Amino acid sequence: MASNRIGVLDDDKWWNESTTKGFDFGDESDSIGEEDSTFFGGHHETATKINLELRAEVSSLRSFVSDGSSEDHSEIQRIRDLPAFLWSDTGTIEKELERSTISGSAPLAHDVISRDLGEGRLHIPQVDETIHQFLISSDAVILEPYKSYSQKRQLLSKAVEINDGNAILGVTIFLSKSLRPSLFRQLLMEYKPATEHYLRFLETRNEINHLVDLMNMLGRSKEALLMRYKQILRRAGGNLQNLLKELKHFNSAECQLCEEDVILFINQHLMLLDIQKEIKEKKDTLFPHAEYSSVLGTLGFVAEHFYENTTPTLNVDSIKQKFNLNGKQYAWVVLHALVKQQKWPQIETLLLTKSWLGGTKDKCLLPLEDVCFSLKEAPVDLISRFLRLIDDYDKRLTIARRLKCHMVVLDVYAAQKDRAAILTYRAHLEENSKEAVYADNTLKAGAIKWKN
Repeated sequence: MASNRIGVLDDDKWWNESTTKGFDFGDESDSIGEEDSTFFGGHHETATKINLELRAEVSSLRSFVSDGSSEDHSEIQRIRDLPAFLWSDTGTIEKELERSTISGSAPLAHDVISRDLGEGRLHIPQVDETIHQFLISSDAVILEPYKSYSQKRQLLSKAVEINDGNAILGVTIFLSKSLRPSLFRQLLMEYKPATEHYLRFLETRNEINHLVDLMNMLGRSKEALLMRYKQILRRAGGNLQNLLKELKHFNSAECQLCEEDVILFINQHLMLLDIQKEIKEKKDTLFPHAEYSSVLGTLGFVAEHFYENTTPTLNVDSIKQKFNLNGKQYAWVVLHALVKQQKWPQIETLLLTKSWLGGTKDKCLLPLEDVCFSLKEAPVDLISRFLRLIDDYDKRLTIARRLKCHMVVLDVYAAQKDRAAILTYRAHLEENSKEAVYADNTLKAGAIKWKN
């Protein structure tokens, strides 16, 4: 009995004096350096030596147990509560470590992490191998074994180098969760593709607050402001009153110190909402989705329903000035609105200007071909007036024939002194019609020297 107790004392002495240090589960080191490459701080030779010494100690413990002393039963039970490889001679340290790892709560994929049992250490694949997994596998790629900042930086650098979006985003998300915010921002500023992928990821996840904060930290305050503006548009949900209220608050609270172009943009949207609000109050059923309409769409509606209105808000000229529309934009939108209402005299006033002497200028602000085809439902005299402004005879003749402006066709043939063409065209006109009489009078004109 005494010899057994001496064996226990020797056991305690060995553990106290041993220079081999166990693994500290409280160690929270963020990095893996060269010194961390061995498994639990020990090489294969050291593990083998410890295993042999432990077996010798276990033999003495067995002899102690075989005496069947009830006095030290609790001590024996404490020893048996230790991991099996400390008191069982059937297992080795390597097998026990492998068993405990396989049965752990967070197993590592075989193609990502492997254990080199011959060397007794954890093997982490090269960065190139891990990034390559994004290209060849649809499974999740495990990045957690890369602990140090330098390793994480290499992961991102390689992902950007191969220019694969999945790899860039996957590594960036991993870094956002495993690095301090300051280090993460530093990497984003260095690797622009990672920044763009991550910002887009946050937007698709609707993490707008996080997105805006990150943009501001990266010095992209203008984009952050526009993203907040975009969020307001979505949050309004098509409610014009709510949109107007939120946008006014946003303008006064956040936009006053912005760049001039942003301030102008927000103010113009507020002016547009004021116009749309008044439209809904007067013509709600005709313009049910006014808040989604653009400036030109709103101008077209006002031109169609309030063209003669002289109030400051619902007035086409006022809208043109407020939003700095150029002449062609304004004329084209208003033209189509007036065509719908068949306001033909107003179209002449819109497109044709008078000279100082009271005559009509032989030019139009818009392309004449487009104007003529837009007026295909208009009276022939109005279409003919614009057709005669086309300088090219062949183009004028082609359009006039398509739109059946017979007098313009006859005028072109007369200008070309083509009597035969007039006779051929006259044969297709209705007898005693205004156009047929016009053709006969043209043929009788003595001032024209016909070429045939």
